[in-house]
Amino acid sequence: MFNKDTGLDNPLVSLCSDLKDSISCLRWSPGEDSSTLAIGSWDEGAYIWKTDPSAVLVSAFILHTPVLQLAWNGDGTRLFAACGDSTVRCCDPVAGFVSVHSRHSQPVGQISFCPRQNLLYTMSWDRTIAAWDARQEAPVAKKTMEVKPHYMSVVYPTLAVARSDRKVSVMDLTLGNLTDNWMTFDSKLSYGVKSIAVFPRGPRGWAAGGFEGRCEVSTLLSNGQLDVANTYKFNAHRHGFAVNAVAFNPKRGTLITGGSDSRLVTWNKDVRQRILEYPDVHALSAIAKGQSGYVLSIHDCAYNANGDRLAVAVGYDWPNGDLGSVGRHRAEVLVHYCPTEEVRKRNGLFAGSSDF
Repeated sequence: MFNKDTGLDNPLVSLCSDLKDSISCLRWSPGEDSSTLAIGSWDEGAYIWKTDPSAVLVSAFILHTPVLQLAWNGDGTRLFAACGDSTVRCCDPVAGFVSVHSRHSQPVGQISFCPRQNLLYTMSWDRTIAAWDARQEAPVAKKTMEVKPHYMSVVYPTLAVARSDRKVSVMDLTLGNLTDNWMTFDSKLSYGVKSIAVFPRGPRGWAAGGFEGRCEVSTLLSNGQLDVANTYKFNAHRHGFAVNAVAFNPKRGTLITGGSDSRLVTWNKDVRQRILEYPDVHALSAIAKGQSGYVLSIHDCAYNANGDRLAVAVGYDWPNGDLGSVGRHRAEVLVHYCPTEEVRKRNGLFAGSSDF
């Protein structure tokens, strides 16, 4: 799997294997240098690594509060961190300076930057979603949800929010501010949404991973209604392991899912076919070697802007609480060079798969 020459066997780059808590998110820089990776952790740190030609820690921001989500600005010169103390911090990797960008009344669980609008979208446990312009202190728009929002994804012109009541609310950002023009749809997932990602291009829609090991793909028509013919769910990870991460390759449009079963799988959503199932990440991770009874989960995965590198966050999934991790490293990031054959859409492959 993680080898630049063969696409198998060994890690290309291993990062952050000494963290003392789980990794919350991975975000590649959108700038010209597509080898810069930001890592957010529950250990209260945001870390910026250069991954090419060798792994180098560029910056480490200790924020003294859990980092729940990260987002780069449009040119990759600023890194925003959603924090457990109800703030969003703005980190300057060059100057090493950190400032408070915005605040909510409860922890900020999700953030996403929209370069087209030059706005930062934040989602908080206080049930609000807000859009922020860095040039002013107050949000330019704010929406209070009927129920608690859990996960959010923004790719212009679509903003999708997975809610605690097993519904997904979607807004077309071309139609106005956050207070109007929302559409809400029932999720096909039985136990709610664990992860969500908006389509990178083509028709509007999203993919969502569920707690029961299934994934759903939902496509919208031009009028904003659900395209029933192209909306479906499938078995992404067997034996009921949660789908913790979903992401799209920005160049190829292929979907990847990462689960609590230590598995990564790529999919062609358009023809409903599995492309590739990687080897078990648990068997490849340095922090798991020699530790019996230690099962790693995939916490997040992300492609860089060029779509040729894949970062995967693995670690302890806390099935036995803190006692189950005593004496063990809890997290690691593996960075994989993606050959073209791994990410391209290959029509006809696994056409008889029973996953769909």
